Amino acid sequence: MESNNPLVSVIIPSYNREALIAETLQSVLSQTYPNWECIIVDDGSTDNTKGVVQQFIKKDKRFKLFDRHREPKGAPTCRNIGATKSKGEYLIFFDSDDIMLSDMIKIRANCIDANSKFDLWISAVGVLKQNDTSPRVQKKTLPISDKITLEEFMLPCPRTPKWNTPAVIWRKASFLKLLWNESIPIWQDIDLHIRAIDQSFKVYSTQYLDCLIRIDNNDTNRISNHRYSFTKLEAKRNIALALTEVLNKENIPWMKKILALEIFQGIEDSIVTGQMKKHTLTNYIRLFENILPSNTLFNLVQGYFFVLNVLRQTNLPYVKGILIRLQHDALINKILK
Repeated sequence: MESNNPLVSVIIPSYNREALIAETLQSVLSQTYPNWECIIVDDGSTDNTKGVVQQFIKKDKRFKLFDRHREPKGAPTCRNIGATKSKGEYLIFFDSDDIMLSDMIKIRANCIDANSKFDLWISAVGVLKQNDTSPRVQKKTLPISDKITLEEFMLPCPRTPKWNTPAVIWRKASFLKLLWNESIPIWQDIDLHIRAIDQSFKVYSTQYLDCLIRIDNNDTNRISNHRYSFTKLEAKRNIALALTEVLNKENIPWMKKILALEIFQGIEDSIVTGQMKKHTLTNYIRLFENILPSNTLFNLVQGYFFVLNVLRQTNLPYVKGILIRLQHDALINKILK
């Protein structure tokens, strides 16, 4: 490492966060580590988000605000813009509702100082869950390691990997070899981290809990909360296709099974809720040609979805429910066999 006190760039995309972003920026301002800059890239907010950010810029010139100046819209584009604007040797990508504990950057800088031969360093994070009473903090831990495999990262399920966006501090030079994928609306961090592992980036993980992420199921700005949306299904489909080459190279059959199960359940949910059109269903079924282990199973899945689409329109809910349940369970067992 070039310096024991390196400049760390915190990059935050923002969109209509006037009610939450002040708490996030205050947690940055309260850091005990002094050598940081915080770059906020606004994604076209229509509320007073930018006004709130400007108040922090008046307090401390280490805060900087930029507008997203190019397409496509979305957090990945904003993060890539922030990375190119940054001057730090290391990067932390934070969301506009996340919270840093006061020693977060100091802890991560110390970790880099003691373990400098890596491309990214991982910390544990807490989860703030919104409910009817008060938020709960849930610790998310990792084994201490100097080597993380793709299998370790993805277990137990692709949608809940071992770490997420704010848990990471990147060596900027390493990150710029990857960049965020601007074409996918969800799971961008999973995509990024899988590419890093696949390209043999050196990953160091610790058990330090140094930040909190907020889970708010009432936040309509989060695509990930729209369980049955075509946008989410399309993102899953695209990510699964992009992972096919990696999965085949790594020869990890269980991972393909889990991905197949994710797509299966997403399509099934969309049919049951009446949001899947026939021509779209045909396109999604084709995804399984790249994941399912046999043509026989592919034909069974295809037949099940077409029958399910017909049954959805019948007036025999009890019979329909029994048929769906029996076929559902049988196919799940075959996919995971």
